[in-house]
Amino acid sequence: LGSFSAKIRTAAAMGLIHQRVFRALILINDIRNAFAHSLHVVDFSHEAISADCKQLAEISVVLSRAAGVKFNSPNEEIDIFSGVVSVLYRSIRQQVEDREREKGEQTP
Repeated sequence: LGSFSAKIRTAAAMGLIHQRVFRALILINDIRNAFAHSLHVVDFSHEAISADCKQLAEISVVLSRAAGVKFNSPNEEIDIFSGVVSVLYRSIRQQVEDREREKGEQTP
């Protein structure tokens, strides 16, 4: 499980993350890879990164509602990216806390 992508796919296969979370994490990974592995200078206005950010913006509305987090859809790609990362973090953290609480309630 060395790569971020492998970890995302494993979590999805185990049913630990919802399909929308999986899609958002894959997009985040794609954006990260574009920055990390491009032979040319790229930024958030790059066509492929911008397109991925727009997809993230669409997913984020649903994710933020599910997490009970307010997410104002920004227009700038970098703001979309950082906002979705924040929403995902809070959503995943809430799921972990809920599972821990459920385990504690089941223990006699």
